[in-house]
Amino acid sequence: HVNEKDHLGSTPLHTAVKKTKVASVRLLIDAGADPDIVDISGATPLQTALEKGSEEILNLLLHNGAGTDQLKVDRYVDLIKASHITKQYDERAIILR
Repeated sequence: HVNEKDHLGSTPLHTAVKKTKVASVRLLIDAGADPDIVDISGATPLQTALEKGSEEILNLLLHNGAGTDQLKVDRYVDLIKASHITKQYDERAIILR
């Protein structure tokens, strides 16, 4: 199952994002992977993409419904980068409406 969790609460999407495998992320999203599932540490795939600095994966997740309300901004994530990316996406969403 595409959203099946391992012992750490990670889904295949979490793993693909951690390994910055863009093609795998795209395939999993196309197969119905939920971009908002949290692992046992409370991180979503979007959180992990922010930590990895993968703008392409960030855009993929945001474009496919990943919510920004669950982001945990802590010592691993640059707050300015996180706010810039989510603000940029929100501005694009407003323009597209």
